[in-house]
Amino acid sequence: MKHILKVTFLLLIFTACKKEATLSVSPGTLIETNEVKTISRSECVQLVDSADISSIAQYDVRLIEIVYATEYDGKTIETSGMLFVPVGKDTVHFVTYNHGTVVPLKLFKMDEATPSLFTGQSVGFGEIRNVGLTWASAGYTVFMPDYVGYNRTRDKEHPYIYYPELFKSIYHGDLAVKSYIQSQSAYYDNRMFLAGWSQGGGASLSAHRYFEQNYPGTFTIVASLNLSGPYNFKRFIRSVFENKETANDKISIYSWALYSLNKFSELKRANDRFYSYSVYDQVSAFNPPSTVPADIFNNFFIKQIVDGSDVAMNSVIERNSMINGWNPQGKIYLYHGDADDFVPYFNSEDCYEGLLQLGADIHFTTYPGATHYTVFPKYLIDAKNQMDLLK
Repeated sequence: MKHILKVTFLLLIFTACKKEATLSVSPGTLIETNEVKTISRSECVQLVDSADISSIAQYDVRLIEIVYATEYDGKTIETSGMLFVPVGKDTVHFVTYNHGTVVPLKLFKMDEATPSLFTGQSVGFGEIRNVGLTWASAGYTVFMPDYVGYNRTRDKEHPYIYYPELFKSIYHGDLAVKSYIQSQSAYYDNRMFLAGWSQGGGASLSAHRYFEQNYPGTFTIVASLNLSGPYNFKRFIRSVFENKETANDKISIYSWALYSLNKFSELKRANDRFYSYSVYDQVSAFNPPSTVPADIFNNFFIKQIVDGSDVAMNSVIERNSMINGWNPQGKIYLYHGDADDFVPYFNSEDCYEGLLQLGADIHFTTYPGATHYTVFPKYLIDAKNQMDLLK
């Protein structure tokens, strides 16, 4: 019996060690590509339901799963994304599209919103299907990273809206895709567009910044085209806490964002310094017992965020905002509905005004009366048309 227990114990240790083992390759290495499916031009037209693309679609589209190495929480791990390739096009116009919030719970159908799991379905995958097939059938090579926390990395916590960590799976995925593109016969001149919606809008704009500041020359960023993103994270969070007694039906998302900010930044404080209920992982952070901020968060913490006296936390929040502190080289396009009750409109207003003062070539499109969700079909075509003018 002791022998059996000893063997079982050793197997558990081996399994745990194996699970946590890091890859021996560098982040950004292309590990493998998997041909998923080719979708005909006519099928693309049928599968896209956010717009009529019959006059836009020119190419059949190949779906290729890209498996690559990335860095996560200090370790090198394997992750994936989906590449949409226009069939027969001999010049690559490369777009990295960063998807919006996907709650990492099966209850919220996370597998129906993860790029690398798209195989041509007509149900689910709305954002993935509409962007990928519209832009690829129009001639763009479109890469969509899963981010860490989905599909191959579903055992990891997702670095939700914390851009310095979220950026890594985007950057390393782009390096892997570039390696794949260079192995093909098509012409590629190193230029890239960045795009995204909601969390992906923030991810796109932050990637624009980090590419230019930290990895100049790796890609030439032509432009980022960013829809309804939380660019002014500092004002965003303060606006929630300044109304701490008011019920907020989006509080689950905001709670998750703060949990992620603490976990993936250098802070790594005990969760009871922030929360007034037990929080031990991203799921519990996403499931608060109330919609009233004052019932969820420690009131002293709320006060320190609002008055700025928690210097360390406010510094991290400031760093996670993209509205100032850099002068973009590539163009920036912002798109936002002025009736957005999920990511407030002021995020784009503040970003536009802040970066314009620093000399950015920045443009702002407002969709009057549009909400966080009704803007998407308009953006889908407007962003494509803008890229057409710049490619």
